[in-house]
Amino acid sequence: MDIAIIGAGLAGVMVARRLHEAGHAVTLFEKSRGAGGRMATRRTEGFAFDHGAPYFFAESAGFRAFLAPRIKSGLVARWRGRFVRLTADETAHAVDQERFVTVPAMNALCKTLAEDTPLRTQVQIAPIQKPHELHDSDGNALGRFDWIVSTAPGPQTAALFGDLAPVALAPDHMTGGFTTMLGFTQAPEPGWDVAEVDHPIIASIIRNSAKPGRTGDGAAFVIHARSDWSEPRIDEPPEAVQPLLADAFTRITGIDAGAAAYATTHRWRYAHAHAGLPDGCIFAPEVGLAACGDWCVGGGVEAAFHSASALADHLTE
Repeated sequence: MDIAIIGAGLAGVMVARRLHEAGHAVTLFEKSRGAGGRMATRRTEGFAFDHGAPYFFAESAGFRAFLAPRIKSGLVARWRGRFVRLTADETAHAVDQERFVTVPAMNALCKTLAEDTPLRTQVQIAPIQKPHELHDSDGNALGRFDWIVSTAPGPQTAALFGDLAPVALAPDHMTGGFTTMLGFTQAPEPGWDVAEVDHPIIASIIRNSAKPGRTGDGAAFVIHARSDWSEPRIDEPPEAVQPLLADAFTRITGIDAGAAAYATTHRWRYAHAHAGLPDGCIFAPEVGLAACGDWCVGGGVEAAFHSASALADHLTE
């Protein structure tokens, strides 16, 4: 079969790899500059920030089996960091839950999985008007495919499929978020590597430079805003919310955000999935459309793996 996959995040590259190994012709289409999706990494001015998924858990036997050879090769590492929960009175309580990261950056896993698949980047896909036919947003024909698979977030997939394969999602199925990145040439030691925060604005602060395999002399912090705070402001420009996040970071950590050598904020319009679909994917053989992603299972890296596996099983059968 000739298969087009929209999106080169973990779900997209997982399905692509499974189908490639089964002997199918696969092309990945990605609107950004490379593979990674929400397992994203930004490098700039001597700093690196995993500003999407900061780490992931591995609860299921299937996902652990997938990770095992990649841990052995060094692509994935267990992060044995100092994880805490900061309560409203700034008391730190240790959190003991095994976490994993990819090395040297979070996007490394997607890039590696996509190595054997043709990848067309910076291509914005237009809503699909006819089964099996794909066009970009400029109206250029991209080809005719036996299957078109979307791994874009749920609301974007619904817009792509339209009436050909209606996707019914609750209005709050996915919500947005803001992520602020601060790079310091020198910074005080906060005493932890990840802090989950009881705070009206900030959900978590990650000392990105403390992860396994990261290099550099400075300190890189990634600050994730709360989803319920971000969603009502999601149409505001990132630079408008950055001072609020920076000020909250200073108050929580005691580290002056104004002393950062580098500071920026990224808006994730669809950052968090809050529900799943009964089958963990969408499979519409009558029109040659299918979809998968963490939003089909309930959110997170492991959810993306399971949704992609479920869809790959359908397609290879």
